[in-house]
Amino acid sequence: MAAPVPCRKPVAEPRRIVTEADIDAVLDAHAGDSRAAVRAVLEDLAMIAERYSQRVSHGYERGFLAAERRP
Repeated sequence: MAAPVPCRKPVAEPRRIVTEADIDAVLDAHAGDSRAAVRAVLEDLAMIAERYSQRVSHGYERGFLAAERRP
């Protein structure tokens, strides 16, 4: 049996979406108050979710696809 060929290209680390600097910036913006920082992040997330739900059709949200209705 032949020996496995080693990967020639190094595997890249997955790109972080949120960096430590981002976390530090949020904490700094709230004077180090972690509860206020978490509250602000959750409020932002809720606002984004609300905007998204306003743009997505309600049928799509319920899992209804128009193609399923066709014979």
